[in-house]
Amino acid sequence: MSRRLGLAITAIALATAGCSDALPTAESTTSTTSTATTVATTTTTTTTVVGPTASPRGLAAWLAEVEAAGPSTAQVMVDEFWGANIFPLVFADQVAFVYKGDASSVVWNGDFNRWGAWDGVTGERVADTDLWVGRIETLPVDARTLYKVVVDGEWLLDPGNPDTQLGGFGPNSELTMPLFTETSFAERDPTVPEGDVTSGVYFSNNLGYDVAYQVYTPAIVGAADVPLLVVTDGWDWVELGSLPVILDSLIDAGRIEPVIAVFSDAWDPDRSVNRRESEFLERPREFGRFLADELIPFIDSSYPTAATRESRGVIGTSYGGLAVTYLALLEDDTFSKYGFFSPSWWLFGDLASAPTPEARAVAEELGALASDNTGDLEPGSAQLYLGYGIPEWDVGDVSFVLADWAAGGLDFEFDQVQEGHAWGAWSSLSDEMLEYFFGD
Repeated sequence: MSRRLGLAITAIALATAGCSDALPTAESTTSTTSTATTVATTTTTTTTVVGPTASPRGLAAWLAEVEAAGPSTAQVMVDEFWGANIFPLVFADQVAFVYKGDASSVVWNGDFNRWGAWDGVTGERVADTDLWVGRIETLPVDARTLYKVVVDGEWLLDPGNPDTQLGGFGPNSELTMPLFTETSFAERDPTVPEGDVTSGVYFSNNLGYDVAYQVYTPAIVGAADVPLLVVTDGWDWVELGSLPVILDSLIDAGRIEPVIAVFSDAWDPDRSVNRRESEFLERPREFGRFLADELIPFIDSSYPTAATRESRGVIGTSYGGLAVTYLALLEDDTFSKYGFFSPSWWLFGDLASAPTPEARAVAEELGALASDNTGDLEPGSAQLYLGYGIPEWDVGDVSFVLADWAAGGLDFEFDQVQEGHAWGAWSSLSDEMLEYFFGD
């Protein structure tokens, strides 16, 4: 056994000697509760740990045995170990990442190191086998993290972990810690009436190109004067965030009133060019005018919306959350409800990290207007919702913004989840946002 790996595992084994030797030894288990009134699914998942490696001490001892065995025996032991477990191995708040395959270097990157922003979990080969074990990492015991294994520079899904979550750049491996729980309305219930989602393309004079959009209308609209929710990153919120399904569930359960949603897509209609940086960071004025002067009037003329500021909301994630911040500054007469999911407010304090000079100039100008994080918003004039993950995994510390909102007497709610910068987190928070904006 290598000295670094051996010392790391031994230290954890000694530190956790008083802990139970094993977590549940059944295969990955899922418990689900669902009722017709809430249409919510609560899921808890645990990772399999079996055999002599069912504790940090056991893993350390087993690795020592492999190191001491002859090459052929060691490889047989490794093959059996790989076939008997689901990875990573989890011991309370300790995690051992494992990979099996020919390689010259293995590293695990994910939410826990902001996908390579700092050193990831470095793997070391066990004896002369094809097994690689990363140092044991301490993670929050109630967290969910996404990651990939980087083998000789190639980013791969973890072949030992069947759990994945789809993100904006494709699927990632998903690790749920032992106490992680999620209450989600994103699972389609066949007993819930399904709303209608239609697609279209609108040519924007303000932006100078076609914009793809989708419109959600609930199964039962009721009378006129239906609230309108404008959703940036529209395709992602439909396909990755499952927002139409969540709207169906909450409306059917009576937790929110019927809502019409329009999803404005940052991708061009052919999905060949992503225009997020241009629309959200470089041209927020033009994007705001597109929403206020073009898309919203078109929707109001085509659907039974209330067509008032008080009935309208807008939400965005990441760069889209920054765009919603700009909309609050530039379009205060258009919306009264602003939803921010992991907004990229860090840009105001780190202008050098702006992706383009144009984005940096806009952030510098508009950031000055929002220096106290309230802009021109007055108490009672708007509802603000903030959803975010673990600061070190997500967008950093946002508590100062909440403090400024409170000091300014603004109406707001916020929720933090033990996750990173991911669609699973934002989707699981969206019901809180919807109930705050459109609940009774």
